[in-house]
Amino acid sequence: MFSGRDSELVLVLTEVLEFGLEVFNSEKEKFQRWLQKTNISLGGAAPISLFDSLTGIQEVRNRLNRLEYGNLA
Repeated sequence: MFSGRDSELVLVLTEVLEFGLEVFNSEKEKFQRWLQKTNISLGGAAPISLFDSLTGIQEVRNRLNRLEYGNLA
């Protein structure tokens, strides 16, 4: 069983990954490349490297929101 914090991380991460697939029109490979590539708006970090905290996951979601509305992230 997961702790409460770990359960929350898994839930929020799952939601962000599903949202990311929507943003990338279900193009899984394209989304996976985006997750692995360093991102200037994330301080040069790859989005996937931020998945170890709720704050990091929220930052990735913010970038996905920007992408969805046509802003480069």
